[in-house]
Amino acid sequence: MKIVFYTSGTAGSGRLVRGIAIGNALKRRHFQGEFILLSSSEFAHLADRFEIEHLEIPLEYDRELSRDNYRNSLLYATIGELKPDVLILDLLWFTRYHFIDELKCTKFFLCHQVVPEFFSIRKNDVYMDFIPAQYDYLISIEPFKTEYDFRSINPLVIRNRDEIHASSIAWEKLNLKNRNKNALF
Repeated sequence: MKIVFYTSGTAGSGRLVRGIAIGNALKRRHFQGEFILLSSSEFAHLADRFEIEHLEIPLEYDRELSRDNYRNSLLYATIGELKPDVLILDLLWFTRYHFIDELKCTKFFLCHQVVPEFFSIRKNDVYMDFIPAQYDYLISIEPFKTEYDFRSINPLVIRNRDEIHASSIAWEKLNLKNRNKNALF
């Protein structure tokens, strides 16, 4: 089985870290298949620290992902080449809007708290409304009210308490020489 986690991941490392957390959870469960992170994140190197396979693709915009052009997009081609059995899509539903139905795999959509307007796009002559039926599972990664039938899950964590390094090892891995107070978020 092949699982692909896709996020644009362009506004910080948070979305990529969610993929890392899922990859680690699969390792904890001794998952025997393949797990691949696919993103445009400048923080892709974080996946290496957790020995998680990562593919980087450049960010594509509404022109490349439009109804007329998506077949020529790198995102469409890459997902097609990877042929996932399960595709976990993080947040940006509109990037796959025009081709999601063509993907012959189980599709999870992860979403955190957003304003209701997030589920409708109105730009120039383009109108897109989120279609829950395009996904097999709608997953809320934090509580929020929405008109859609999301299933809430427990928080995604990179490591459980018993997997956290001892402080001496953490200091070394983080390359922190002085032992004054430090905070890592």
